Amino acid sequence: MQGPKIKRWILSTALAGGSGLAVWLLVERVLFDSLIGGSPFGGKIEGARHFFGRQGVFIEVTATGWWLAFWLLSALRAAALLLLFDVPLELLLKRRREHTDPAARS
Repeated sequence: MQGPKIKRWILSTALAGGSGLAVWLLVERVLFDSLIGGSPFGGKIEGARHFFGRQGVFIEVTATGWWLAFWLLSALRAAALLLLFDVPLELLLKRRREHTDPAARS
């Protein structure tokens, strides 16, 4: 990749990463914390009872809802982290390929 082409690639990847972080924040902070009143990460499980929690206030939810929210938010966090580290990792791998393979430079 040459100058302008790599800049467009970095910009598009950064936009995808920013969009992923925005979706994560929207879902976790606005939907769960503000509208529902907590999340499974701030909540607890006591026996067969499941609670969403936020700042020491707990709301009882079904076990299915708790686990569904837990795995949804876990997947969103993992995707946001992957998108965040995608650009530096791709640039590092590209530099390594160019260093080891002279044909990749052209």
